[in-house]
Amino acid sequence: MDKRQIITILLVALLVALVLPRFFGGDAEPPAPPAGPATPPIASRPLVLEGRALPRAAEPEPVTLGSLTPVPEKAEALAALDRPAYSLQVQLTPRGAAIQSAKLAGIYDTVEHDRVKDKTPEQLQAWSYELLEPVGGGQTEFVYPMSTRQIRVEGVGEYRIDYSRSGVAWRPGPVETLPDGSQRVAFTLRLILTPPEAPEQPLLELVKTYTLTPVTPQRPHSNLRVSLQIHNLTGEELAVALEQFGPTGLDREDLRNDGRAVLQAVYDPEGRKVELASKREGVIENLKLGNVAPGTENLLGSNLAERPTVWVGMTNKFFAALMYPVSPALDEGELPLKGTALANLIVPTAPATAPATAPAAEPLAPYAYQALSRAIAGEAGQLTQLVVLRTDPIAIPASDSRSVAYDLYLGPKDRGLFAADPLYAALNYTESIRFGSFCTFGWLALGVMWIIETGGELIGNYGVIIILLVLLIRLVLHPVTKKSQISMMKLGKLGPEMEKIRAKFKDDKEAQNRAMMEFMKGQGASPFLGCLPMLIQMPIWVALWSGLQASAALRHEGLLPVWITDLAAPDALIAWGTPEINLPLIGSFTGPIVGFNLLPILLAVFMFLQQKLMPMSASAATADPDQKRQQKIMQIFMTVFMLLIFYNAPSGLTLYIMASTGGGVLESYVIRKHIKEREALEAATETRVSVPGKSPRAARTKKPKGPNWFKHG
Repeated sequence: MDKRQIITILLVALLVALVLPRFFGGDAEPPAPPAGPATPPIASRPLVLEGRALPRAAEPEPVTLGSLTPVPEKAEALAALDRPAYSLQVQLTPRGAAIQSAKLAGIYDTVEHDRVKDKTPEQLQAWSYELLEPVGGGQTEFVYPMSTRQIRVEGVGEYRIDYSRSGVAWRPGPVETLPDGSQRVAFTLRLILTPPEAPEQPLLELVKTYTLTPVTPQRPHSNLRVSLQIHNLTGEELAVALEQFGPTGLDREDLRNDGRAVLQAVYDPEGRKVELASKREGVIENLKLGNVAPGTENLLGSNLAERPTVWVGMTNKFFAALMYPVSPALDEGELPLKGTALANLIVPTAPATAPATAPAAEPLAPYAYQALSRAIAGEAGQLTQLVVLRTDPIAIPASDSRSVAYDLYLGPKDRGLFAADPLYAALNYTESIRFGSFCTFGWLALGVMWIIETGGELIGNYGVIIILLVLLIRLVLHPVTKKSQISMMKLGKLGPEMEKIRAKFKDDKEAQNRAMMEFMKGQGASPFLGCLPMLIQMPIWVALWSGLQASAALRHEGLLPVWITDLAAPDALIAWGTPEINLPLIGSFTGPIVGFNLLPILLAVFMFLQQKLMPMSASAATADPDQKRQQKIMQIFMTVFMLLIFYNAPSGLTLYIMASTGGGVLESYVIRKHIKEREALEAATETRVSVPGKSPRAARTKKPKGPNWFKHG
């Protein structure tokens, strides 16, 4: 056969092989498709959150936990209640499953609100002290307390929720009441993968649960637990990192300074204790727009490996919002603190240099975190701060889940309350009570405030206790004061002799001072004794000043029904609120003037009288005429200066110093009168007796010795 026939036979055979099976082999398997994935891989698909976007103007209906009904103070009355009692009310918004408002039960905005009996539910809502609220707005970001800000899935992408324009609504579940009286609600949100090239596929489900515990005799304050459970809905292991905002929105409580601060407590492994970090480790306070730009972040903790962060939070003058990342070493229910090592309360802190894909920390917890403070400008142009926690990536196996939890304390800075709660005591929340003055002895400030708080509870009037404290201290210092007055009166009588010493050593100041000191010492007088009573009282003044900046017990506690009604604030005999009056040049001393304060004016008057009634101070006795004129000018200046310093000071402190100054004037007058009467009595009863004959040789007047003295022998 030739080549043409061979090619024809091959073509016919190929045609038979391809066509005949279609007629006689209809049940044959079709050819296999090309190999390849049925759906695109997870890492190649975009992320969205399942939920509807909410414009900021349309606020969803909040979910409420707790109550604003005041909690009975006595344990018997608390036990007799037929309902759970709560020390705060928390309103939660589906926008970010965050806190929209947190108000304290039984604590009110003003003294007038506090005094109203049998408040209606509407009044409780309007007047109760709001501790947390959203911050920001305008041209800056808008942040809700405890909002989950960012969700990042390693190798997939991240979703960042911007509440300035819109927020995704989480689905709230029903509010449950547990057998122990706790109230609980859960919010759910899904993160899904979207087309193209494949159908939607669920990736993660987030369940954020808020649990509010009731007040009991064992735990005198409601505890808010926030847990966030992350469910992996895929067949692959995922690594998920979160950015979680902490408590925000605390108001300032002082006219003259901000007083708000972001605090960080660290664990000292050597001392085995939790203590407040120093400023160099990241405690941020009193931010000003001129010093810090909005958006600035500060890492809390510069030495995290040796001193891991235990809790962070925000405080103002009287209240605290403290956030503790709960270690998985503790149960979700009652905390087994007895026999639990303090180190087991700590979630590892991520190093500042940790890479974004760092593995999960083991073995104490399935994650580690960084704590930060972020500055943000509000609608009024004032700078506030945010607490931010960023977790390291949390490894979640396929079809498994992991959770993080945060314990929140929202309430007054109360030492007794912190000591009564086992968790708060273990975390040493007492460290949040900070004293503003750098020269304060903490133990002395706590002691002074304990005396005032305990005495005030016993007699029901804290102002009277302050006056009694003045009398007690005056009584204890009376021997020192009396000795000081005697020394000052001696100095007044030694004036002529001191003038002679001054004239003798007028060209040698060093010799002059030395001769005066030796002369006064020989006469039993000292220029330092006059200042001793005031020097002894100065630490008490500073301790009281510092204590009044932190003692929530004295807030809205007064002396009289119509005046000095709040010992922790200026007395404000006449208050006008707005407009504020800011004095030029000296406004930094007084702060804004929003009322007429009588108490600091009375204090200045008493100080002026004290200076006038003192006939001779220790320094004035040794001063020349020019120095005396300068001292008079200084006395007037100090009177005016004290008026400015104490004009907006807490009325409890001003009351103490005024009562002490007035008591000092009265005490000085009595002591001096007694000394003069005794001297007059001694002079009147002194008797001179003349004896006949020659007087003793030692008492005779010696004759002058001249050149011929021997002739008169």
